Amino acid sequence: MNGLLAALFISAALCSCGGLSSGLTSSGALNHAYGSLIAPADPVTIIFHRQLDTASIPGSITVTADGVTAPFMASLGESGYALTIVPDTSWKPGSVLKISLAGGADGLRYTDGRTFSTINLVYYVEQQ
Repeated sequence: MNGLLAALFISAALCSCGGLSSGLTSSGALNHAYGSLIAPADPVTIIFHRQLDTASIPGSITVTADGVTAPFMASLGESGYALTIVPDTSWKPGSVLKISLAGGADGLRYTDGRTFSTINLVYYVEQQ
């Protein structure tokens, strides 16, 4: 329950500051605030208000570290409401990590067929 309350708080705070794309402020919450410092092994989880269609995940997520493709794994949890992006080994220490979740008809979509705008997230990976 504390995780859900934290996610709702983060979502409300992000909506009020306008710090994210319109797709995320209307769609979900983050486990790490947009633009925050994360550890090299930290996963990024986005909690959506509707279930994501598993079939729409392949090819819809792009991750780069300082402009270079960063290998990752993506999985759905919480019955399709939580999308988690995990580094294959770790995110490059000291890098700017950019995660793009493609929206629209050819991107991520909900199980009810609805789509949303592309979501772009930026994080700063701690130096080790």
